[in-house]
Amino acid sequence: MAETSPTEPAPPEDAGEQRSWANWLAVVVLAGAVLTFLCHELLLTVFVVHGQSMEPTLRHGQRVLVLRPLGEISRGDLLVFRNPHASDEVLIKRVLALPGETLKVEAGRLLVDGLHRPEPYVKPGTALLRLAAERCPPETYYLLGDNRAESFDSRKLGPIERRLLLGKVIHRF
Repeated sequence: MAETSPTEPAPPEDAGEQRSWANWLAVVVLAGAVLTFLCHELLLTVFVVHGQSMEPTLRHGQRVLVLRPLGEISRGDLLVFRNPHASDEVLIKRVLALPGETLKVEAGRLLVDGLHRPEPYVKPGTALLRLAAERCPPETYYLLGDNRAESFDSRKLGPIERRLLLGKVIHRF
């Protein structure tokens, strides 16, 4: 049997409890970090708007929350995508035509498959007067900036392939 000397302090009774709380806290912090990483990489991410191509809808320096799993894409959605000619560049533009649709602009009016589509989001004074008809191949989208005078978009890039799409803007702040 081991003896303790009267001068040796007894171990504190709550030392094991403190270690237990520290372990619990470490697990919670680690789990939070892993969930944050997974959420950022797989579900949501934040992008910063650069330039004036999406004015007046989005301003330079504004942040947007982007949902990564795209799901269904609709005309009018704001999408974040990789530039097909510079994969390190990320752009934000609006969907104007879906796969299989034909888009053209005549006398300043957007026509998709021959139907007029009003564009209340376009920056005043920048609407296109004319754009030759272009059909979106399967799995591609015609994307334009709301500030047509300052936008590098499908007019130069062509229809954007679905594989280049990174996500859909769901909130701006």
